Amino acid sequence: MSCSETIILPKAHAMNKSITQATQNDKQISNSIKKISRDSMFPQL
Repeated sequence: MSCSETIILPKAHAMNKSITQATQNDKQISNSIKKISRDSMFPQL
């Protein structure tokens, strides 16, 4: 394994992790929005 490969790998791994985290955050946010809009649009339910 060359020097440049060892430098690139951890960066890619860290990026992957942050992308996964961002995706999870998006899911949580959209779930919250759905819940809020459902509550405000249909208060009688």
